Formats: sequence, C-alpha cells, structure tokens
Amino acid sequence: MVTDSCWNIVALNHTMEMLMSDVAGHLLAPANFLRIILHPEGMAPHLTNLPQVRYHVIRMLRRWSVITGDGRLRELEASVVGLPSAQDAELTKSEEAEFAASREADRLLLPIELYREGHLLTFFHIVTSFGERPGTLFSDLPSGPLSGIALESFLPANTETRFLLGSPAPVFPDAGSTSGPTRHTPPDQQHDNERKTS
Repeated sequence: MVTDSCWNIVALNHTMEMLMSDVAGHLLAPANFLRIILHPEGMAPHLTNLPQVRYHVIRMLRRWSVITGDGRLRELEASVVGLPSAQDAELTKSEEAEFAASREADRLLLPIELYREGHLLTFFHIVTSFGERPGTLFSDLPSGPLSGIALESFLPANTETRFLLGSPAPVFPDAGSTSGPTRHTPPDQQHDNERKTS
C-alpha cells in the first residue's frame, strides 16, 4: 500500500483490497488509512489488539504533529481521537502505563492482529518512507507541511497467516460487500465475555 504524508491512500495491492473489503463506502472518498483502521465502520471491528493499535497511532500522530507543525497532522489527530470508539477501544490508565513501560508502543514492528471469517491473521507493519513523510522513529523531518510518500507493507507474522493468504480458498468470501463490517470476537474472548455476563 502507498500512502502520502497524511496517510491518504494512493495505491492498494490485492491483499490490502481484501483486508479492506467491507469498509464502509463513506470512508473511501477520500480514503485515509488511519481513519479506516480505527473507525467502527472500517477495520477496527476486526482488530483483536485495537486498544494497543489505537494508542500507538494516536501517540505517533501527536508526536509528528508537534515535531513538524504540519496543521494537517493536527487535524487528522483530532479526527481519529474523536471517532466513536469500538468496544474495548480504550486502554485503561493502568493498561496504558503498562503498554508504554513495555516499550511495545515504540516498536517499529507492532503486530496488527485481524480476526476475519474465523481466522486470526497477524501482520507486521513495516513503513519505508520517501521524501518528507513521517515513517519511523528515526526520521529527520523539517518543520511545516510535508510532501512525501511511503510504502506500507503488511507482512505475515506467522505461518498460518502466510498459508491463509496464499490459499486458493477465499479467506474473505464477502469481498466487495459495501454493507459495512460486523465486529468479530475471537472464541476465547467470547468465552470471557459470556462468563462476565453470566
């Protein structure tokens, strides 16, 4: 996937088209990847580690908007912070402190875990930046509006994900649907939720 300096999507490959197959139409014009991944009508319902991803994204946006002074990043931060939160999208204060202390929030390879059609798909998200574009913790960017692009790669983090993506059987049988996503809860989380409500 190729994105610009504000994470607007420039180009998608086949894998990303599949992963975004049930994103609501109003999120695609224009398509901003950070809004899509955190929006309740985007990819957020499928993320099993949504609180960690949300914390990481907002923290990153806040950092780069301060460093560069790019007003577009401040606007993007405000828009994703203000999104209607999906179930369990917020880290508690203790969880936030634990996550930050573990330094996982600073990892360049924060896993992205998506539960789709009964399968848990795990990816490493790797960003290669070109020009003036926030990408890694080590980017040296000028202040002011940015004008670069990035190649954002979602690489299978385990054998199961690699196998499912390469399987001839469709992992996403409803690809192309515009009805919007349904939140999927992994079986172990379903069991925990049932115990809490019983």
